[in-house]
Amino acid sequence: MTSVFFLPMTSYIIRRLLLLFPTLLGITIVTFLVMALSPGGMKAIVANREGTMDPKQRAAVRAFYEKKYGLDKPLPVQYLKWLNHVTPVGVKEPGAGWPRAARFGFKAPDLGESINARRPVLDMIEESLPITLLLNVVTLPIFVGISIWSGIVAARNRGGLADVGGGTLLLGLFSVPQIWAGVLLIGFLANKEILHWFPAGGLHDLRSDSMAFLPTFSGGFQRGWLLDTAWHLVLPGICFSYAQFAFTSKLTRSRQGCQREYDRLSSRAAKRIAPAHYFVLVDSAQHDRWRNHHRGHLQPSGHGEIGCGCGD
Repeated sequence: MTSVFFLPMTSYIIRRLLLLFPTLLGITIVTFLVMALSPGGMKAIVANREGTMDPKQRAAVRAFYEKKYGLDKPLPVQYLKWLNHVTPVGVKEPGAGWPRAARFGFKAPDLGESINARRPVLDMIEESLPITLLLNVVTLPIFVGISIWSGIVAARNRGGLADVGGGTLLLGLFSVPQIWAGVLLIGFLANKEILHWFPAGGLHDLRSDSMAFLPTFSGGFQRGWLLDTAWHLVLPGICFSYAQFAFTSKLTRSRQGCQREYDRLSSRAAKRIAPAHYFVLVDSAQHDRWRNHHRGHLQPSGHGEIGCGCGD
């Protein structure tokens, strides 16, 4: 039995791994073409940053940047050069990476320098990545748990107020652009002239270094470093997760509807069996309802692109 299951699973894993490389290559091609063929380019950057230059000076600066970044080369050459820079495997300088003496091997990716910030892109990612990971760790369990629960409630009350009203609200949430939602949250909930419930930016208060780790009540309430961090993460967490919350909830509701439709069809088919066998099937289904009916609820969170359109 183990070998029968192992062989198809091994074949499936090998096929998926072999598809990984052409998929990544296709993603890099699409990403490069979107950047290379988008309007503006170096002309717009020079016009924005050097607006006081005369046309000849602006053309000279643009030519300098195009030569520096290889933008005067044909698109295939630009793509191959860009791909060699951003990937950890490719042509490298001797003495760098591994093997050190070879011209081709493993190397550190080079994402270049930000034109606006005039800083290495890797340094900027290194600064922002811990905050992004912190937001994921804090918000992921919360919004996944609530969205799965709301999806189950909507599926159990299919066609009712919780399903129709909640579905309309979730559709509206999913349609709101994140940049607009962030402006609204800051403008109303972080504005000193309106509510000012939350800070408008930053990860900690300026006095956080002198705070205790946990909240204290001696000499008045002091929220402490931990609660202060959580307070600063509320608005970014909402803006970061509300769209995924709406999507996961709707996907869970859809999968629940499919499962309930499958149970209904199974029960209808079971009624055609002899009565004794039917009662055995019903008892078994009641006994295993939680395991079989809810075992797929966490799948939408890991495979957000896979849905089920049964009965919608």
